[in-house]
Amino acid sequence: MPALAHILMHLSLCTAMAHAPSGTHMQVELHAQDRTGRLTFDRQFTLTHEDSRTQTVEFDAPYGTYRVAITAPQYGCSAGDFLVFLPPHSRNIKETLVPGPPRWREQTILLGTAPQSFLYSEPTFVLLDAKTKCGQEIDSTQQSDIDVEYDPDSFYVKVYPMPGQQPNSSLVALQIASSTGDYQYVSLRTTYPEPWAGWPYEYQFNLPQGVFDSLATMHKGVLLCPKLFKTSAG
Repeated sequence: MPALAHILMHLSLCTAMAHAPSGTHMQVELHAQDRTGRLTFDRQFTLTHEDSRTQTVEFDAPYGTYRVAITAPQYGCSAGDFLVFLPPHSRNIKETLVPGPPRWREQTILLGTAPQSFLYSEPTFVLLDAKTKCGQEIDSTQQSDIDVEYDPDSFYVKVYPMPGQQPNSSLVALQIASSTGDYQYVSLRTTYPEPWAGWPYEYQFNLPQGVFDSLATMHKGVLLCPKLFKTSAG
């Protein structure tokens, strides 16, 4: 039997749901389509309204990238998102239900596996000028709209375009803090944004155990372009 990813999805309720009487049962549906538009799996949940505006649901999902629609038909609320599942790695996902039909934002997805020591390096994903060369000193980063989810052994990054941002004008980099408090910038060899055709570009790179020991011997404050991990695009 194929491995599944266990998902904890934290739903922020829309106003209509949050104002329902305590104890009300609310139906929420989740539909996931693959790139071809085929409905790959769906789930139904019954929420019991309590004092919190956040409700958590759990489910298992197969490997892949999906266009997900989350709907509460009775209340006219929904959320749309692109989600990647990497069995057997679990995920903690936050979604916000808002009035109206699902909407999906233009985005690029970066993801991968990483040792727990990854979080100790205070990782941040940033955008640099696409003309930045390997070894060049980094004085500043570009304005960006980036969401990151860190799980115990994996991470998921969504990069959204800024208004007026020109295609392939930025370089995506990983910023980490060294033991001396200085920053290191690791090129992910990915320019951004790429032309949007309704489905996100996806890049996976897995950080092996010991990668940060190797980075510790490299220069600080410049763009590093090491071949410490393999990047795959999809």
